[in-house]
Amino acid sequence: MAADPIIYSLEQLTDYDQFERLCHDMMALDGFRNIEPIGGSKDKGRDALHVDSSTGTVTIFAYSVREDWRTKLSQDSKKIPKHGHACNRLVFLCTATFTPSERDEAIRFIKDSYGWPLELYGLERLSSMLRSSHRELVGQHPQIFTPLFFPFAGGLSLSFSPDHLVIDHVDIDAGLAHWLSRRLTLAGFHVWCRGLAPLAGTSINETVRGLLTQRAFRYIPILSPDALNDPEFTARRNMALAVGGTRGSQIIIPAIAKPIDTTRLDHETRILSAVPFHAGWAHGLKAIEESLSSNACPRKPEGAIELAIRSYFPGEIVISEPEDLASNLFKVTKIPEVIHRFHSTMPLVDEDGPLAGQWGFRKVSPTHFLSFHYPPAELAVDYGITQKGGSVWASITEMDGIRVDNLLIELIKKSLFAECRRRGLAHCADRRLVYFPPGLLRNDNLSFQRLDGSQTHFSVVGERTHGWGERASKYRYHVAPVFAASGDSAKGFEIIVRIRAHITDLSGKQFPGRGGLIRRKKLCKSWWNEEWLNRVMGVMQFLAEGKERIEIGTTTDESLWVERTPRVWSAPVKLNEEALRDAKAIAEEEFISASDIEENEDADAEE
Repeated sequence: MAADPIIYSLEQLTDYDQFERLCHDMMALDGFRNIEPIGGSKDKGRDALHVDSSTGTVTIFAYSVREDWRTKLSQDSKKIPKHGHACNRLVFLCTATFTPSERDEAIRFIKDSYGWPLELYGLERLSSMLRSSHRELVGQHPQIFTPLFFPFAGGLSLSFSPDHLVIDHVDIDAGLAHWLSRRLTLAGFHVWCRGLAPLAGTSINETVRGLLTQRAFRYIPILSPDALNDPEFTARRNMALAVGGTRGSQIIIPAIAKPIDTTRLDHETRILSAVPFHAGWAHGLKAIEESLSSNACPRKPEGAIELAIRSYFPGEIVISEPEDLASNLFKVTKIPEVIHRFHSTMPLVDEDGPLAGQWGFRKVSPTHFLSFHYPPAELAVDYGITQKGGSVWASITEMDGIRVDNLLIELIKKSLFAECRRRGLAHCADRRLVYFPPGLLRNDNLSFQRLDGSQTHFSVVGERTHGWGERASKYRYHVAPVFAASGDSAKGFEIIVRIRAHITDLSGKQFPGRGGLIRRKKLCKSWWNEEWLNRVMGVMQFLAEGKERIEIGTTTDESLWVERTPRVWSAPVKLNEEALRDAKAIAEEEFISASDIEENEDADAEE
């Protein structure tokens, strides 16, 4: 796992829609204030657009969470002139890590091919911006920067982003407070309300203190005779006065639920213009909305119906019960001591040939390779590969000009890939991944053991139907594991396992571009945390072949060992999965499925 939580969150990001929103916000703060999001199913290479009104310069933005960022850059840049879009500059944001030479090559390619300057944002640049100039965006995107690594209070991230209305009240005034919260939410404001927020096991005073300093644009205390008699409520109001003082502008909007004796208020609160609700709730709501609008209070861009659904989110989302959290991290417990050098009499240039991925190696040159293991006999014969010495990696820092830690990470990852090929997984040259082919397992089912010891299984290959009526067509999905390695020689290494869905037609031909993406999104829409974890654990147990660990290599000296059980942490609270499922069901009842509309459009395009 990356030491930096921002980097780790971006590395784990698979939700492209959330990444799009984050990129739009980052670019708006980075000088493109009038950026126009486009994105969606038919963006034709443009995720967003910006036109400089003073110079007429047209900037096109493209985003990617794909590991093969260089391929995605080429694909998007090719679409821009193909569809006749005006473009003077291209900006590309991705979650990949690239070397300086890879960056320079990409910039040179875009300049030479299309004449555009390329502005490139990779993982390190994005994370640096989110730690400094754009740090308020961390709190605004909790779907990406989760409570696992960032402090939360009352369901909100405590990363600095003063964009919320904090509504506070005593129990007897809950009716007005909750109504006001719903109405302001419908109006598009970000709202936190004490009686509606998850607070189990926490201190209300500490929670409000954190929100006031980090997230509150305005604090709305509901005042009544009972509220004035509550010393804790008064203390929280005093906190808000202090926060306003540090900011140099007052943040309190007092809301009067019932007539009160104003002489009981402190001087600072008494001189503020209060909003009376005892004369009519509608009148009070209008007055607060006007005050917020005149002070440029931030609002959400989504429509009111979606906001209402979020407001009426069913059930408690966070439950104050301990929970074991299983990760997709697997510890590497043994690494071969020696990295061997190999030379071939023929250049190995076709790495996507029939034996692709069956040997985990680093190519130093077309005839010079480094690896933990000897190549398969057929490959060695075809290319005349022989061993030419080697090095004990623990005693050196570089080997053939390559840092040892970087070399170990690459060889560990490629060794897992090669083991998958040895166990019968097929190889897709276009996507550079391995996947379970039909017939490898009995009934295409993979049996495995859960963390609690129970046995279950899932399908590694299956068929689904896309579309309906005359447009209905069947496709096949294949479970495809993707591996990454992290760590260093001092602290040890871990394998990160992710699951992809490889989509083909019934003859095994891969669906190109949008056709595969639409089917993949529809298939994975119903996969929740449990389904993803099952597939990760099943794949690792399959590679372990019934042993307690994965052992790669024919001899003990050259063996690479990886745990088959993921790392597990214990958390003091847990998410209410049933509430999340209920919320998803409500959303589907309220909205026309955008994916169904996309399916119709794509079906027309495919004909």
